[in-house]
Amino acid sequence: MKKVIKDKVKPCFSGHETFSCRTYWPKKGFEFIINNNKFNDNDALVKLGVGKNMVSSIKHWLKSFCIIDKDDSILPFWKIILDDKGCDPYIENKGTLWLLHYFIVKTNYASLYNYVFNSYRKEKIEFVKSHLVKYIIMQLELLEFKNFTINTIEKDVNVLLKNYCYSNSVNANIEDDLSSLLIELELIEKSNITGSSEQHYTFGISDRNDIPWQVFLYSLLDTFKNEVSVDLHSIETYDNSPGLIFCMNKSGIIYKMQEVAENIADVVYKNDAGIITLSGLDLLDKNLILGQYYEN
Repeated sequence: MKKVIKDKVKPCFSGHETFSCRTYWPKKGFEFIINNNKFNDNDALVKLGVGKNMVSSIKHWLKSFCIIDKDDSILPFWKIILDDKGCDPYIENKGTLWLLHYFIVKTNYASLYNYVFNSYRKEKIEFVKSHLVKYIIMQLELLEFKNFTINTIEKDVNVLLKNYCYSNSVNANIEDDLSSLLIELELIEKSNITGSSEQHYTFGISDRNDIPWQVFLYSLLDTFKNEVSVDLHSIETYDNSPGLIFCMNKSGIIYKMQEVAENIADVVYKNDAGIITLSGLDLLDKNLILGQYYEN
């Protein structure tokens, strides 16, 4: 199969105003835009019911999740899901959370998420915050990208961790913990290391049985566009592939591949001398596949 080439995108950091994305912000921001409002309107604060910095943060997260484009227009994909008569307007389905995670990594508007769940994930299972910050700075220096500060990267890392794991701190804002959008996915977990002066974090690698096979297949088709077949190794290692960014272990990926083949007659699962593949993918429409998930 052809190698998937990662698009070159200028790294982008900050914009969140140090707020993690609340569970209700995607719908709130969607409704705000769909009703012909603009984030720079004088009454934006009143209509959104938040402070000035939160207005900027909501806009940032909508762009990060690819809900709005560079002109602040709603993308058709999310109209189908978040509209009042859409598939999941209030993000009650776990599959929608997985899609939001997929898009924040793939879109690369908030560059840290792409770095963490693609390249950094390949190198580390467990990490501390200071090492992650140094890693990001090293990657930016390799790109000769100078438009950042260490403080900006540190704040970005802090917010990413807020999005994915509980703080477990006595000084923590309970509302932040309960309302951070992606915590339920359990992609990053805190781990206790005796004698360590820094908090350790672990990528929550597992079977990921809670990922609907349709969402797994959607991300597979979106990542490996027009490919007839995809092998297990590619699903594990290629940038933006579901095995990599959903933190799936080998057995979990294999199970999802088998589940796809069991549910779609045109798709064939094959294990040929240890080379595991899914074929017949070029015949599928990713949006129709996703539609099946929300119809069930």
